[in-house]
Amino acid sequence: MKVMRAFGIFVVAVIYIVEPNRYAEQLYEDLLYYYNKNVRPVKNASESIKVKFGASLIRIIDVDEVNQVLTTNLWLEMQWFDYKLSWEPTRWGGIKKLHIPSDQIWIPDILLYNNADGEPHITIMSDALVYHNGLIVWKPPSIYKSYNGFLLDVRQLPSADSPIINREDESGKEYQYLEKGMDLSGFYQSLEWDLMSLTSQRHEQLYPGCCGQDFYIDVTFDIALRRKTLFYTVNLVIPCMLIAILTTFVFYIPPIEHKMTFSISILVSLTVFYLVLIELIPPTSLVIPLICRYLLFTMFFVAMSILLSVLSLNYYRVMVPLIPCPTGCKSYSSKRYRDILVSKRLKKTKSVTVGAALL
Repeated sequence: MKVMRAFGIFVVAVIYIVEPNRYAEQLYEDLLYYYNKNVRPVKNASESIKVKFGASLIRIIDVDEVNQVLTTNLWLEMQWFDYKLSWEPTRWGGIKKLHIPSDQIWIPDILLYNNADGEPHITIMSDALVYHNGLIVWKPPSIYKSYNGFLLDVRQLPSADSPIINREDESGKEYQYLEKGMDLSGFYQSLEWDLMSLTSQRHEQLYPGCCGQDFYIDVTFDIALRRKTLFYTVNLVIPCMLIAILTTFVFYIPPIEHKMTFSISILVSLTVFYLVLIELIPPTSLVIPLICRYLLFTMFFVAMSILLSVLSLNYYRVMVPLIPCPTGCKSYSSKRYRDILVSKRLKKTKSVTVGAALL
């Protein structure tokens, strides 16, 4: 009896689990049997589909400063109604939602307007969640490479700000925002950049003469980034400052051949740092970064110190034995130094005499 009761419970559990799957399979076949994914799901051809659009920024993968390209990982979210994909839950075992592959149904034609890669469309076709009232929620992941809408501000490099624009473009549909707009709940902080602000705007653009009377709608995401300065400060700025400080010690070296070797070594070190820096910044002729100006300024003074060292060594080693001192210069110098030395000697003598008198 106990065995029969257990068997009865097992059969009921299997029926309870299998029955919804059978309904889901039959519902899936009925919904897509006459469905044409190439036709917009509207009852009137003149109607527009209202699509709610949003995105979640997951990670800033790379900022290519030389080529002005931003690589980001996004989760897009789109919501719209498709009257062809609606049903009564009571007739289908209480099923209220169904997962359908997105390549089997109509989806909005989304593309990245300022795309920097070969494929501007969404390439990862994840499943869409279809509700019984015809509401479709689609959240595809995507990795975008986009050209920067503005030039990177390299004037204050290494503490540079970078405003970047990503534009998602679409035509023939009426786009609205999701309430959250650009979601940052799943954002992973970048090791190189700080996210300063993130805003979004909706624009409508009409292109007469080439695209009929359709409004092209784009959703623009403005991303403001700021570089973390610790890496460049520790590995570039501080070494350059220390090398620049060594320049002042050139004039304390005795007039020997190592004086020139030391000066030229400092200049070569600064040149190497400058060449490394050139590889990290965009090749622009509009502005000169602050750190580049500092390096050029330091290299100029190091070069001037080398020139002065050459003149002083040449005068000390060659010109002094060959060229006698002019008579006027000798008389002026001897008189000038004599007055200074005599004045100091008299002051010293007076102080000693006064001290002896007091004793």
